[in-house]
Amino acid sequence: MKSKLIKLTDGSKLEVKVNFYTLYLVKMNGIDKKLDGRTEEDLTEEENVELAGKLIYVILRSNGLKVDEEEAMMLTPMDADSIREIFEEFEKRLNEYKKKNRRRSLLLRGRRSQRSNRHRLGRIHGVCKKDGNE
Repeated sequence: MKSKLIKLTDGSKLEVKVNFYTLYLVKMNGIDKKLDGRTEEDLTEEENVELAGKLIYVILRSNGLKVDEEEAMMLTPMDADSIREIFEEFEKRLNEYKKKNRRRSLLLRGRRSQRSNRHRLGRIHGVCKKDGNE
């Protein structure tokens, strides 16, 4: 199994999956601004629990479950070790997702530039399929 499962207070286990909707929900809930340059140690215990609840909410929603923030807060474990696990696992998955998207965009950008260069070279040398000269 690739990812670590987070144990919730109701006994269920949650797999952390990060996709575009996860990033959207993180931004919409202000989690990115609250964590901007701060670590779990910089936050108060109350802020840690609140952010862990929001992360649980975001993860559940991006996994396709319909929950509200209150339900997610009830599922959030209260001990510091579990909260640290949530942050670490989420950060790990988020970094993997960002690396994957960065590679994909670089690959696509490289393909686009190859196509445009091929087309320009064809016009320079008088070879262009549009003109019918091959």
